[in-house]
Amino acid sequence: MIEITPAILPESYRELVDKLDIAAGHARAVQVDICDGGYVPSRTWPYLKGPNAEDMIFEEIKSQEQALPHWDIVDFEFDLMVRDAHAKIPDFIAVGASRIVVHQASMMRASSRASCATTADSLTIWAPLTSSWASPFCRPTTPKP
Repeated sequence: MIEITPAILPESYRELVDKLDIAAGHARAVQVDICDGGYVPSRTWPYLKGPNAEDMIFEEIKSQEQALPHWDIVDFEFDLMVRDAHAKIPDFIAVGASRIVVHQASMMRASSRASCATTADSLTIWAPLTSSWASPFCRPTTPKP
């Protein structure tokens, strides 16, 4: 059976909620594309410009005062298209990621941590139930032959 994972490029927290409402019950996992305006030119939630309530929502989810919508029935994959992705991985583990995708070029400053991203264009981090991560949880993603 082929599994299709819908991707969401949320321009706001409200859009994320609306699209998760649609996907919940139909997809086991959802990929949320995260852009900070540094690694790629666009920005998505939670990296929108200016102080606003949406930034506080991310902090509340990160501190587990609030949860991502449908967290109990949806696995969250975050594609971190952000500068210095290695520094942001713990934040997305804290918000409930079951899988994190980073791009090799965004890991260049990660020094020794970049060692698990050698030849692949992107790296998948299988998040353990802890905020620490190490190479046993890293596997380069490569297309299947």
